[in-house]
Amino acid sequence: MLLMSKDTRIKHIMLPPSRREFRDIYVVFELMESDLHQVIKGNDDLTAEHHQFFLYQLLRGLKYVHAGLCSYSVYTPTIDIWSVGCIFAQMLLGKPLFPGKNVVHQLDLMTDFLGTPPPESISRIRNEKARRYLSSMRKNQPVPLSHKFTKADPLALRLLERLLAFDPKDRASAEDALSDPYFSGLSNSEREPSTQPISKLEFDFERKKLTKDDVRELIYQEILEYHPQMLEEYKRGGDQLSFMYPRLASIFIEHILFKQ
Repeated sequence: MLLMSKDTRIKHIMLPPSRREFRDIYVVFELMESDLHQVIKGNDDLTAEHHQFFLYQLLRGLKYVHAGLCSYSVYTPTIDIWSVGCIFAQMLLGKPLFPGKNVVHQLDLMTDFLGTPPPESISRIRNEKARRYLSSMRKNQPVPLSHKFTKADPLALRLLERLLAFDPKDRASAEDALSDPYFSGLSNSEREPSTQPISKLEFDFERKKLTKDDVRELIYQEILEYHPQMLEEYKRGGDQLSFMYPRLASIFIEHILFKQ
């Protein structure tokens, strides 16, 4: 099995056929042999060391992202922690922990396993329908993780419990999770990336009321960063640029990936 530890980088973004009417964007990434989903799905021989290493890398990435500007009133870092907990559970089980078919089914699966949340936790849920449904359901006690994950390391299950806490305020942060005993001998805070928070001024453009054409123009300007010569022509006011049409995509991608 091939383990990938480097980042997947953007190699190129192709210019659309029309500056003002394009609907598709073609982005060329570095070629990766696999992804985590395929690794989990296609390998029954993953070891405890694999599980530990994969989770460690996920949390290292989140620690960096959460150190920037990723704490909003609606989407908070705790949502990412829940996602990582679900991914970790799938690694340990070899299949999804909560394969819900819809919102109600998903809530049923979660409460059947994690137990019914207390009233104070339910009161913090923003969705009114979800609050009503959880308040009306029968009371369930949590299932011990060891009953579901019979072969897992007890330290792994203790960390999983911190990641999958129903109430977001009870979940571990990425930084706290990295210092968990589960990563003893692997974690090193000096080696884990971090960054300074991004200034909110960097996102002033989000406060502006933009039309569809405005957004398309901003995307086009960003694409031009990958085409220095055309960018210079654009800055000079040129409008008749040489475009890379989508029908050339396969030829261009082959050149980027295999000829360099």
